[in-house]
Amino acid sequence: STLSSSSAASDVYKRQSYDGIEQQLNLGSYVEIDPSPSLDSLDSFTIGAWLFPTFNPAEYVAPDLENPDPFSPPTMNIADRIATQTIVSRFDGVAGTGWHLSLDETYHLGLTISDGDTSVSVSLDEPLRDWDWVYVLASYDAISGMASVRMIEEPYSPGDQFTARDLSASGEVPAPRHEGPLRIAAIRNGDGAALSSREKPGNGFNGRIQDVRIANVALLGEDARRLLLETAPIDLSSQIVLDLDFSIGIKTDNATDISGRGNHGTVMNLSLIHI
Repeated sequence: STLSSSSAASDVYKRQSYDGIEQQLNLGSYVEIDPSPSLDSLDSFTIGAWLFPTFNPAEYVAPDLENPDPFSPPTMNIADRIATQTIVSRFDGVAGTGWHLSLDETYHLGLTISDGDTSVSVSLDEPLRDWDWVYVLASYDAISGMASVRMIEEPYSPGDQFTARDLSASGEVPAPRHEGPLRIAAIRNGDGAALSSREKPGNGFNGRIQDVRIANVALLGEDARRLLLETAPIDLSSQIVLDLDFSIGIKTDNATDISGRGNHGTVMNLSLIHI
């Protein structure tokens, strides 16, 4: 009788159905920094950050989910299309306004500025390498209307001296808007989870981002290169409006700004942030 009872219960459970509803999720790992006078009033500016990118879309092959390889199972990087990967942004993906420093679908570094109708990008001619550290820079000069992007591969071994690249590109762009929160590793992408006060993230970054700095001047040449130093040069300290040190409060969801401007951030989905 016990067996019969279990079978009957099993049949009941099999016949159960439940109503479900679609629910938005705020995926991705990113940092959000609220608007502030020092960030909103930027005219000319320079952004610098160390990157360790780990996902090259140009080499992506969608897995056959109907016949998965047991010795090489699909990873979390599964998509029907590969979007850009955001490094730093003040971009509204729904309205299409603002700016973002990103890696595009072909792994090229670029600064994109859009007013909702027209989008202009300045990009490097060569793609980044994955699984290697690189320093990236972007600047905008409000007087000339010129923007530039740059990548610097620092040689760490004798052989690196022959392969390390220092590439740059520049072009004329419209004046960028500084509106909404600033995000690291994502753009703003409309309404998200029902109980979240934050917009859904989009175009997330795969890899590591470290030592994000923003200066309120357009730095070029050797002046820009000095932003990659572990400690910001003293003569540039008065011009730096954001200098994030992720090692401070590493067990919390705080992203600490050591520039003295108080532009602290909040780390979202902390367990997936690589530091």
